Amino acid sequence: MTHQSIYSVPVYKAKLANHVDIQADFTEVLKGDEYFSEVPTWNSNVDTTFGNRDADSLPWQQFIKSAIAGLNEYLEIYELDLPRDYRIECWLNRYTNGQFQEVHNHAGESIISCAYMMHTPKDSGNFVFYNKAYDFLHQSGLPKLTTQPFKFNNRITPPLDEGDIIYFPSTLEHYVSPNNSTEVRATISANFIIKERINE
Repeated sequence: MTHQSIYSVPVYKAKLANHVDIQADFTEVLKGDEYFSEVPTWNSNVDTTFGNRDADSLPWQQFIKSAIAGLNEYLEIYELDLPRDYRIECWLNRYTNGQFQEVHNHAGESIISCAYMMHTPKDSGNFVFYNKAYDFLHQSGLPKLTTQPFKFNNRITPPLDEGDIIYFPSTLEHYVSPNNSTEVRATISANFIIKERINE
């Protein structure tokens, strides 16, 4: 379990419980095309179940249970002390050779998002955080004026292994670089809508 800050924003990485079982849950799903399509409004070519209502029938239960357990660990950073309810929306992403996900965020109703590295073969792409505010610094030549690693990175690639899950505020920009392997990369993304629990 690792807490760190990305652009002064706390993120949290952990091994997802039941990783092997969750992989097994989705093995057959990933082999077919029934639930996958490209999303016309995304500037990317990744195959995803996002927006497919039929995908609600997929075996999400183990993933959701484990993801919420990790979410509660992450939320300890924020010292929340009121009872809360969760709503979660999940989707499965499948990257074959050359497929990628463009820079985007999950801002909207969700507060926290996560990305689970279900199957990530070597050279199959990286999950990368991006902050355009630092673009100018990298074009200015400042990074060439130090022998130390330049602290103000416009792109940060957290070290993520297969089975890892990373939690972050939904407003944080990120993308997935192209899959340069001949194997399939598979991830699950999720948004958490978190509200105070009101007892009626």
